[in-house]
Amino acid sequence: FQKGNYNFDDDKIITSFVTIDQIYEYYCLLNIINTIEKTNFNLVNSYNYKYNDINYIYKGENTFEFIDNLEGNNKITLYYQPAIYTYKFENNISLYRVNGRKTYYLPDFLIKIEGDSVNKLRYIILDAKWQNRNDINKYSLDKIINRYA
Repeated sequence: FQKGNYNFDDDKIITSFVTIDQIYEYYCLLNIINTIEKTNFNLVNSYNYKYNDINYIYKGENTFEFIDNLEGNNKITLYYQPAIYTYKFENNISLYRVNGRKTYYLPDFLIKIEGDSVNKLRYIILDAKWQNRNDINKYSLDKIINRYA
């Protein structure tokens, strides 16, 4: 909001929110994008990927591709609410779910790092929580760690 007044009338991203948790997730998404751009990466592509077998409420862009400014040999892809399946890969995500009752997980964020600066493909899974640190440690942390480990 440092850019001044913003008109949300035509913005399909804002109108797709339902809860304060989702607003917080979008706030985190904007901060992650800003942080990636501050580390000498340019956003070169963004799009809404529709995962098979999943009905989304969110209708905005959910995949963001960045290339480094220095040599162009490194790429970061940020996924917002990507589907990680037990039985298939989608949207260039080569992770899979190893246990659980559902056939997929929907983490809040997935960051894929690839290129010359890393010797192999790396993933970072992030989960936004609209809770204080004590509540996360008490109620959520074990569940989250076991879900994605």
